[in-house]
Amino acid sequence: MNLSIERFVANDGSGLSDCPDYVADALAADRRVGWQDGLPLVPAEGSPADDMELGDDVSHLYQHYPRGSDLLLPDSGTFLEKLAEADEVGGVSDISDELNTDEQTVRKALDLHQIDTPSAADDGADDDGRLKLPSGETVPFDPLHPLVVAQLLSDGLSFEESARYLSREADEPIEADDIRAVSDGLDGDDDSKRHRPRRDVEVAEGGYASSPWP
Repeated sequence: MNLSIERFVANDGSGLSDCPDYVADALAADRRVGWQDGLPLVPAEGSPADDMELGDDVSHLYQHYPRGSDLLLPDSGTFLEKLAEADEVGGVSDISDELNTDEQTVRKALDLHQIDTPSAADDGADDDGRLKLPSGETVPFDPLHPLVVAQLLSDGLSFEESARYLSREADEPIEADDIRAVSDGLDGDDDSKRHRPRRDVEVAEGGYASSPWP
């Protein structure tokens, strides 16, 4: 972790202008399984997806998606084949989630278009619940752990951006008020607590043995 106390103090929750380069990538919308959840796994031609950020309305990027009984139409075969071959798809349930269509209809469409049913993906080694930070580093902390929130604010993310980022990475709803509450807890009743000297603390194996707060 490259947590800067000075930058954390300077960030009042509205974000900093001089963020590290990796922050822009971390806040960009990405491809993920789920109806209108991130970028579509099968983008339309000329899609402006590269310009989308976390929290942007992506519903218009799914307008070309056939769903429900439309999957049984001849013209849907090519689309469904591309979706089944997407790297993010690990089974029929993923296709069902991506299309917001029941699995029975999806299976019928796959059979009708003679498309092999994708098998469950093997993700390899388990991540042991580690959380990925904007820098790409992973840590063995919960999303609202004080060190995680402090790192994001030190990176220059706003409360709102931090909430959106952690909601995606932890796959659970996190609000800006949650980030603010953790930040206020680090402040305490006396803002000078942010300026107290660094001390060492014991953390889980694979974590970090240094905390900026007593």
